[in-house]
Amino acid sequence: MNWIRGLLLGLMLASGAALAAETSAGATAINRAGELRMLSQRIVKAYAQVGMGVQPKVDRQILAESVRRFDADLRWLEDFPGVDGGRLSELKGRWKEFGRIFHDSPELAQAAALNSTAEGILNLAEGLTQGLAQSDGGEIGRLVNLAGRQRMLSQRLAKAFMLRAWGHPDPRLRSEMEDAAHEFTHGLDTLRRYRGNSPDIKAEINELALQWEWLGAAIATEGTGSYRLIVAESSEAILASADRLTTLYERLGR
Repeated sequence: MNWIRGLLLGLMLASGAALAAETSAGATAINRAGELRMLSQRIVKAYAQVGMGVQPKVDRQILAESVRRFDADLRWLEDFPGVDGGRLSELKGRWKEFGRIFHDSPELAQAAALNSTAEGILNLAEGLTQGLAQSDGGEIGRLVNLAGRQRMLSQRLAKAFMLRAWGHPDPRLRSEMEDAAHEFTHGLDTLRRYRGNSPDIKAEINELALQWEWLGAAIATEGTGSYRLIVAESSEAILASADRLTTLYERLGR
């Protein structure tokens, strides 16, 4: 009988290890797909900042880094079995179209086309991410999705700010900023209330909240050139913090 109990125990341990590995891979996929949402907005933000000469060298580096990250995420997701292949294929097509625009010298006349294409990429990436989160069905996947979305919202707010500062005439940019700010604040409160937050996660949420207050103060004082630099820098600081937070949640599933 001992050997039967040992066999059953071995099977249980193997099953638990397989489930943990599957959960970890699912959380990573949600993180990678969610990052595509953010990058669609960050690229437009950096494009506008280069066009205005906010910090040209740094912003061109941001553009190049964002392209590398987007390509790397696409390659990773291509090999993940749970991805919606049709949506991923459509996203890759939009990405090629996107690249033909932002690789040109930044011009305000091109900003509308770039932003419109970015919205299409954002919507496809959102569908991809939500599909992965729903198929994962776990609490960790939900938290990774929510924390990862904070990255996108920070870049979306800063992007809309920069386009308006550059002179983009679309009146919807103001409501886009307001909606992103409202959703970010709500998401931050939701993450803060999660009872399973580790000390590291709590500290990162506090850091994210502080950076968010700083960005909000800069956004509220729009109109002067110096605040464009503050918004540019603080949006990157928020992104770095939200990126760390997303990774911390992802590690909870390992």
